[in-house]
Amino acid sequence: MTQRVFSYGTLRQPDVQVALFGREVTTLPDTLAGWRLDWLTITDPDVIATSGSDSHPILRRGTPTDSVDGAVLVIEDGELVAVDDYEVADYTRIEVALTSGVLAWVYVAVESTSISRLGTGAPARAREAVMDDVARRLGEHELGHPLRVGIDGPVGAGKSTFARELVEALRMRGRPAIHLDSDGFHNVRAIRYRQGRDSARGYYEDAYDFDSLVERVLGPLGSGGPHVFATKVHDLESDERVVDSIALAEPNSIVIFDCTFLQRGALRDQWDQVIYLDADRGTALRRGVARDAQDLGGEAPATAAYEARYMAACDIYLAEERPIERASIVIEHTDPSNPRVVRP
Repeated sequence: MTQRVFSYGTLRQPDVQVALFGREVTTLPDTLAGWRLDWLTITDPDVIATSGSDSHPILRRGTPTDSVDGAVLVIEDGELVAVDDYEVADYTRIEVALTSGVLAWVYVAVESTSISRLGTGAPARAREAVMDDVARRLGEHELGHPLRVGIDGPVGAGKSTFARELVEALRMRGRPAIHLDSDGFHNVRAIRYRQGRDSARGYYEDAYDFDSLVERVLGPLGSGGPHVFATKVHDLESDERVVDSIALAEPNSIVIFDCTFLQRGALRDQWDQVIYLDADRGTALRRGVARDAQDLGGEAPATAAYEARYMAACDIYLAEERPIERASIVIEHTDPSNPRVVRP
């Protein structure tokens, strides 16, 4: 799975990237608001040897007018572990919204953080409160089988980050929770693009293998099922189908799957609860473009692709299925740092 890390210091150096990852990685300029730059003296000899300096920048909470320029590194899961090992104990990793709208990890001074992964202050407390409220609501359900929860919403709404944080909130309440990544449930390319690479209808109908999701995940997790489920059915990089990636869910666990179009047709009836993240269309589009511009050839082609295919498919979904009306819980999520429960 792709990870994004906002760097304001030595991680932007090509020699440091090669030392940590064995390669130079995609690095995109960006800015983080509300934080200020300070300096830290490093004593770890390995870190000094890698960076070439014993003086490293560190972020501390600032005022609303403060900002720090840096860059987003696009890396893989295993490479994120390498960054964790590289940063000394004075730093901790949190997730933030950058000025571009991209959500990324950043390493900040330990004393600058609270429980929230999006910083401190009123917006962070508001997000914590929403997470705790949703976790409480889901925790009230005991069905005798794993609770099947879909996180629905348009592209760029922040569904994956919300899902990961919700899993943490549930676990803090003592409830077993599992997050399934929708990247493992795509159709093969021949199906995904059979209506054309620019087709909004094609993205809406063919992007995801919802038949396998029902057959290998939602069905087995339901009443009378064996609770053995597929953790993925497709490898996005190789475009190969996956048949042997399975796991066992405890009967009282909560399984969370985030994706667009989760209430399309009969699929809606397969969920025990659906949470819809509602975000302003323009904001979601800009966030999606910022996230995927590198993969789609730059900002202009990414914007064109979102308008013609991805966001247009979400427009079809909203018109045909009215997912906001049908969801169990609706959350206003235009600003991920300050969400609001709209319903119930």
